[in-house]
Amino acid sequence: IWEEYRQHAIVFSVRCLSVFLFDQLVPKSVPDFARRATQCMFILAHHLLVDDITRRHGDRSHTTVRVDNSSSTWTKIVLRFYSFYQFLALASQLVPNAHSSDLAFNALIAIQSSAFLM
Repeated sequence: IWEEYRQHAIVFSVRCLSVFLFDQLVPKSVPDFARRATQCMFILAHHLLVDDITRRHGDRSHTTVRVDNSSSTWTKIVLRFYSFYQFLALASQLVPNAHSSDLAFNALIAIQSSAFLM
């Protein structure tokens, strides 16, 4: 597994735990807007770290999940589905919900299982 991808998987896995802990530890008495804005910034911090990992370890000429015109039809379908799933996983952590602690771990199966597809 590539170093960049390995570190991405670690940060995104930690993001799942962080969202869970945020929901459990931040008092429910905090106004909803402040709570959600803080959670959004908290999640954004994980993504900024991932961007830094890409900057340090990434190769601009190669990407693992973006679809390019040289990919087969089957590869394009799989990669587009995976990209869509990534958006859904992020949305499940950003959208206000009474079950945020449960939804925090939705992305974990994709993060961990995708390493086997590398």
